[in-house]
Amino acid sequence: MRNGLRSAVAGVALLYGAAGSLGAQKYPGPDKVSAQSNGASVTVTWNPVPVKGARYRVLRALDAKATGVDLTRPVYATTFDDGKVSAGTTYFYQVIAVFPDGTTGAADPVMVTIPAPAPMVAPVLPGGRTGAVLAPPVGLATGATGARSPLATPTAVTGIAVNGTLASAAVSWTPVTGAVSYSLVRTSPAGYGNYGTAPILLTTNTWTDPGPTGIGFPAAGVYRYDITAALSNGTSVSGSASWTRPDPTCAAPPPSQPNQPIIDPIGPAQHFTTYGPYPAGAVFWWSRQPANGVVGYRVDRSVQGSNAWTLAGTSCGTTPTILFMGNVVPNMRFTDLSGGITPGTTYVYRITALAANGEAGWNTSTWTAPNSGLVRWLSATTTATSITLQWRYEPPPTGAPPVPNNGYKLTSGYGLNVTAGPNACTTLAGCSYTISNPPKGAQQFTITARWAYSMGAGQTYNQGPAMGTLSADTLIVVP
Repeated sequence: MRNGLRSAVAGVALLYGAAGSLGAQKYPGPDKVSAQSNGASVTVTWNPVPVKGARYRVLRALDAKATGVDLTRPVYATTFDDGKVSAGTTYFYQVIAVFPDGTTGAADPVMVTIPAPAPMVAPVLPGGRTGAVLAPPVGLATGATGARSPLATPTAVTGIAVNGTLASAAVSWTPVTGAVSYSLVRTSPAGYGNYGTAPILLTTNTWTDPGPTGIGFPAAGVYRYDITAALSNGTSVSGSASWTRPDPTCAAPPPSQPNQPIIDPIGPAQHFTTYGPYPAGAVFWWSRQPANGVVGYRVDRSVQGSNAWTLAGTSCGTTPTILFMGNVVPNMRFTDLSGGITPGTTYVYRITALAANGEAGWNTSTWTAPNSGLVRWLSATTTATSITLQWRYEPPPTGAPPVPNNGYKLTSGYGLNVTAGPNACTTLAGCSYTISNPPKGAQQFTITARWAYSMGAGQTYNQGPAMGTLSADTLIVVP
């Protein structure tokens, strides 16, 4: 059986950059693998491998020689519940150990068959006669004379209740008189991939929903559960209920939470990019990984070497600071405008992706705040009818930010408010502006250099948030 699933395991090895192969496993695979079914799900258990830091994946196939479907992301647990099984079906489960050095070890597949619903058998009456198939005794009522008569045929599945968290949802309903089995279908919210289910056959009136991809509920919104009861008389009745997934909080994971590289938001496949550096703070972009079950992000900041972390932003709440940009390749953007940035200081940013099932993946990136330049007034020429002001921006000699890409704003207390472009003012000659018929007397003028976030070519400065300003004042007496 090991050779039959070799291709599936090799696929896992390639996904994680494994250097070894199943033909010459460096470490042994998990042992004492078992799969037990309760009719509605399968629980797979195994013994841990004697290698620190090893994680596990579970593959499922319908044939011992077929390529298995990967059911999990790397997990540290030694048990897995598969709630997506069908009655009367035989499954083959294989557990793969993923070691810290990238190699893998595979256990032999184990087989389990999901029991089919027990058929209703007509009772044998005295004399060997066969009676009609009736509903179970619980569906009978006692009349005034003491005789028992069947209750009315059920018209719907009732009492459907859904109680869930981000990680899973417990679905239950009132047992239906005369039901021989139930069929459940979940419909997920639109907009994040329609993770609906095929009909799930059950012989009990409860089901635990592990989420659309088996790792919780990454999509926000309303989930609908449709339940159909197949009755012993050949008919069926249905009912439905809706459940709204709670919003994530983006709380920090506990210190004991292992890092899961598969939801690492800074890995090479995530197109992590830093823009700037701008005077006000850092700008980061990374691609969102919907298939990993991520429901939120948080960013913590620390001065390099201090190991003292402060929260800089999250994607949760009514005013998130980490924004979903919704491009063709879904992207997230974080602009650090939390304040407290010291010029010339190097910071460490820890970006954490939070999965619906409580797992977390994170990585860090360093960012150095630029040094401060200055805006210098060069001259002011006054006449009886005008003032000509001249200034320039002077970047610092080292660690300079980009030129003020949001241009310059010239203001005065009497109502002047004009803007100039970003480029010419960086030359030695600087920029100049002539004001016609200014008010007489002493007037204070302020020139402000401005930065704004921009992705580059084709985007203007006003397409992003303000990323810093630098101002200087001058007092002019108008004769």
